[in-house]
Amino acid sequence: MQIPYFPGCTLSTTATGFDKAAREAAALLGVELKELRNWNCCGATFPLLVDNLLDLAGPARVLVSAREEGTRVVTACTTCYNVLRRTNLVLRTDAEKREKLNFFMESNYQGDVEVLDLMQVLRDEVGMEAIQKAVVRPLGGMRVAAYYGCMVLRPPAEVAYEANPDDPERWTTSWWPWEPSR
Repeated sequence: MQIPYFPGCTLSTTATGFDKAAREAAALLGVELKELRNWNCCGATFPLLVDNLLDLAGPARVLVSAREEGTRVVTACTTCYNVLRRTNLVLRTDAEKREKLNFFMESNYQGDVEVLDLMQVLRDEVGMEAIQKAVVRPLGGMRVAAYYGCMVLRPPAEVAYEANPDDPERWTTSWWPWEPSR
């Protein structure tokens, strides 16, 4: 499976190890992360006042670039995920802002790219069974505490990653390859 990939600024500069690990893990699981040809910084924060259209122009341009390469885009950065997902919602639901941003970018983007977090793709499309089969060094017996931050969960009405951001069931009901009992 090949999917357009938005690495974002941090994974391309100070977190290159994370980017490399994400790409290699995805490749081992049959997912080719094809880097967007024309990407720019997403802005790294979603504007609290969406009236400033200039703050939405950067992430909107990323979405336009992604649309040129398909109907989906994946990112490993939770901040990029949050910003792109929320900007996409604005473009999908606010006709006036969409019209102004499209005029500025000389495009006709309608908010129709699906923005995905890499963990979503691995869990939902690759599947836990395939991940378990790919494990080279099991981590059975290791106590692990996951930290994925709030950016994939909040605000729930805009990000829509989990029904209940206070108890993310998709992660607690998934078993992971390092659990020795499965």
